[in-house]
Amino acid sequence: MSGLRAAAPEAGSGDGALMDALFQAARRITESFSRDLAPQGLSFAAMRALQGVAHEGPRGLSQSALAARLRVSPASVTRLVDELSMHRLVERRQHVHDRRTKMVAITDRGRDVLGQAQQRLARLETDFAATRGRMSLQQLVEALDGIGGAR
Repeated sequence: MSGLRAAAPEAGSGDGALMDALFQAARRITESFSRDLAPQGLSFAAMRALQGVAHEGPRGLSQSALAARLRVSPASVTRLVDELSMHRLVERRQHVHDRRTKMVAITDRGRDVLGQAQQRLARLETDFAATRGRMSLQQLVEALDGIGGAR
């Protein structure tokens, strides 16, 4: 094409252009992020799980609590924790009062890798904000939260 862009879709037109653009952007960002941090054993989903575990501090949290926090199934959390554990980013521990419950806690290595991941995310956000001109990152986050419901 000669540099012409297609017209923006009408709001509510039902052609799916907005949703397609959002899903494609999310896929590209997730793939880029995952590719950059794969050597540390961290996918985007695993990074989110690691953030959730780190948020609880040294005592950690149960896998079921992590599943609720991430809004994913317990089976998905089990796979994520297996992945994180294999790379020594988290460790499973027995719950102090309930032997049936496994707690997940971040390791020192996990904190280091999470710091690297957060730096990468900050660079991605800075790069994105630089290309968007007047729309602030905060405005975009608020708009997207409004589409899919609050996080």
